[in-house]
Amino acid sequence: MEPTCGRGTFLRAAAEAFPEVRDIVGVDINAQYVPEARGVCGGRVQVEQRDFFRTDWPRILGRGEGSWLVLGNPPWVTNGELGLLNSTNLPTKSNVQGHRGLDALTGKANFDISEWMVLQQVSWLKERHGWIAMLMKTAVARKILRQTWKRGEPVGRAAVFAVDAMHHFGAAVNACPLLVLPVKLGQSSRSCEAFDSLENLKPTGIVGYHDGMLISDVDAFMAQRHLLGFNSDYVWWSGIKHDCARIMDLTRSRNGGLVNGFGETVDVEETYLFPMLKSSDVAKEQRCANRMMIVPQQEIGEDTFHIHRDGP
Repeated sequence: MEPTCGRGTFLRAAAEAFPEVRDIVGVDINAQYVPEARGVCGGRVQVEQRDFFRTDWPRILGRGEGSWLVLGNPPWVTNGELGLLNSTNLPTKSNVQGHRGLDALTGKANFDISEWMVLQQVSWLKERHGWIAMLMKTAVARKILRQTWKRGEPVGRAAVFAVDAMHHFGAAVNACPLLVLPVKLGQSSRSCEAFDSLENLKPTGIVGYHDGMLISDVDAFMAQRHLLGFNSDYVWWSGIKHDCARIMDLTRSRNGGLVNGFGETVDVEETYLFPMLKSSDVAKEQRCANRMMIVPQQEIGEDTFHIHRDGP
């Protein structure tokens, strides 16, 4: 089945690829496309005019027995963009992404229509058995994987294939992956194999979901997972902000002394000295073990009056 079949190109390809399939269904909201799709696909394919957001999809799926393949290329547009066009073809408003408070009411809740559609397809299929194979933006594929894994949906090991959109469709699109997602009650997987083309069936990496995060390279993540700081003896401080770099940032000289940004050698108690690793060092994979930072507080607003006594 293709819920947004347009002129029927994908339906025709599916009919050719799966000659043994008995039920092939296409749906589109555009009345002009329906007869075109019927003419292209032939008698094996049922093409109907329906509104995706107002269709009883489980009833349509109930027509056939066995598993379903839901395929296609859903609209590449956000609900906010449709709102600007005063479009009425929108899903019922709901907090799909689970944002809190104002985030749920303002622009942060904006989402791609294709994301909403595919998540709906997961809900249809989990009562039976099926597969989803959709072309979409890379960002949307990531969001769908994160949402299904976060919710604990019954999905199997997924796959994402890089697609050369210019070669196959003549479209100048930078990222147009094909997401393949198996759905079946009892399945539980939080991994997705990534392939660099439709022809290469050897995965180039594994995308996964660990510690509440979507991980683009599971092997690399697991090798460095200890840096998340599960050991309570080590605390990772991130994003200390100040406007006194020449005073607060120190460099340890070859003889072990501390030098500030003015080139002055200073004497500072170890109590207030912490090793510093700048984000630019991390990005460049540089090791700079000679940088230190003066940190006079352990929490925002902490009284510093005692320093004149404890660290003169």
